[in-house]
Amino acid sequence: MATEKKDTKKAAKPASEAKKKETAAPAKQKCTEYFSRSGTGRALKIRDKASSSGEEIGSIPFGEKAKVYSVEDGWAEVEYNGIKGYSIAAYLTCK
Repeated sequence: MATEKKDTKKAAKPASEAKKKETAAPAKQKCTEYFSRSGTGRALKIRDKASSSGEEIGSIPFGEKAKVYSVEDGWAEVEYNGIKGYSIAAYLTCK
């Protein structure tokens, strides 16, 4: 009785798929100090969790500098005047 040999090599992905992976994510900025740029010119809220339902524990005045530790799912982990929490990343800009 002959035994079948299974092909264990993975099929190569089409070139178009490989190209998508290369260009899918923009390069991350290497910046840890960001400035508040709230769209309304008002202070940017700092919340106790990365959610709009999180309790407001402080704020970053428009144009002020804050330290950013990480950004995930649109929320930045920030510190301003000793207050650590989360702010919407879209309202922070690296300068």
